[in-house]
Amino acid sequence: MSAYPARRGNVDTVITKRETQRKVVVRHLLDFGSVSAREMIFTHGITRTAARIAELRRSGWQITTDRRAQGEMAVYRLVALP
Repeated sequence: MSAYPARRGNVDTVITKRETQRKVVVRHLLDFGSVSAREMIFTHGITRTAARIAELRRSGWQITTDRRAQGEMAVYRLVALP
C-alpha cells in the first residue's frame, strides 16, 4: 500500500484547518472591526494570524496593520469588505 493516501489526507487537513482559521479571523473582523495577533493566539490558538490576513488581502479584503510599539504584536483593522 502506498503512503500517498496518508500524505493526501494530511494535506487536506492542513487546507481545511487554514480555511477554518481564515473564517475565524473574518468573523472576528466583522464582529469587532479589528483583531490582534495576541487575541487570535490566546482565544483561538491561531498562531499564524499574519498569514491568514495576507490570504484575505489577496482575495480582496482591505485590512490595515497597526503596530503600537516596537516588538508588540500587530493589530489588524478592517477597512472595507471585498
